[in-house]
Amino acid sequence: MIENSIKTGDGVHYFVEENGKIIGHANSTADNPHTVMIGGVATKYEARNKSIAATIVCQLASDILAQGKTPCLFGKDDETHNLFVGLGCQRYGEWARLERA
Repeated sequence: MIENSIKTGDGVHYFVEENGKIIGHANSTADNPHTVMIGGVATKYEARNKSIAATIVCQLASDILAQGKTPCLFGKDDETHNLFVGLGCQRYGEWARLERA
């Protein structure tokens, strides 16, 4: 999925390589005049606890803010959520799904 997005030029992708292999990644996804969604945040298991994801997300968020837009992301209450809260993200709301109209 991420590889396909990179090949098709969908979004902006930030990653960290080690020995020619990607060990951390984040990208922009949905983009509108006011916000840019951050997604695809991942770190190889062996490379965790080295602040790689935090570094990538911070740089991506900084670049989004420099465009005059607000970075946003969606996560659940888990380890990823703790990363985002630790970076200063605040819960804004909840998502719901329409089952039928």
